[in-house]
Amino acid sequence: MLIEEWIWYKTVFDLAIRIGEMTDSSLKASKVASVRLRCVASPAFWQQYGLPKTALDLEKLPFLRYHNLRQRGTVNFTDPNGTKDKIKPHQRASASNGDFLAQMALNDLGFLIEPDFISDHLIATGQLQEVLMDYDWYHMDLFAVFPATRHKTRRAKMFVKYLKQGLHRG
Repeated sequence: MLIEEWIWYKTVFDLAIRIGEMTDSSLKASKVASVRLRCVASPAFWQQYGLPKTALDLEKLPFLRYHNLRQRGTVNFTDPNGTKDKIKPHQRASASNGDFLAQMALNDLGFLIEPDFISDHLIATGQLQEVLMDYDWYHMDLFAVFPATRHKTRRAKMFVKYLKQGLHRG
């Protein structure tokens, strides 16, 4: 079950996968992996607006924002020198689905900070271009989520173990 909104938890389920911050304390969560985020846009977008030299250069560009982030309107980052900072880019669109945002970026509508499991293939095929690779963008984790009122099934525990092994990032 891929979860985009929190409406789902009122139904009966054994396990759900959630990316991002866990804010509902009525659920049990087990961290599966950390997600690396990349600053990307289409090559045509970068050609039109120019390649940014620093994160501050992004503030004047159209931003496609993943709306499930806690800090709405800002993007936290750590620069190559280890300094933590944030920017407030001009938001063109907001969505809760990374694939949808990637499609918007492929249509030259803005830049986004996208999880590696969505962006890596698009970067490898030249459809998206990563910039500011030496920056560390805000942190996101992938969680296996369980209802607090139900016992974890053996099948669910094995699936989480499989995910953790397959998604282990050194």
